[in-house]
Amino acid sequence: ALQDLVACLCAVVQSLTHDFVSLARLLGSCNTRMQQCLKSTPALKPQDARTLTVLVFIIALLVENCNFDVVRVEHPGEWTYVLFCIYSYFSQKSRRTSSM
Repeated sequence: ALQDLVACLCAVVQSLTHDFVSLARLLGSCNTRMQQCLKSTPALKPQDARTLTVLVFIIALLVENCNFDVVRVEHPGEWTYVLFCIYSYFSQKSRRTSSM
């Protein structure tokens, strides 16, 4: 059901509303919540692990169903900023991991 919901949301935004700011905010809020889960404790509680799994799944579905490269080129602005923040977070995390 979640797969169909995200696919439908992306199709509606890309074909009808062109409200890419809403997609950017959804992606950004999922990313923010994911970061909070990862920073909360060294060992994830079962509830946090489930939340993290759903967030990663939503992010993956957004990436699968929305052509971010086209959106980034055709609709710059807030969307580009959110993607930059996500990229920065993961690139910093990978640098910290590789330096250990």
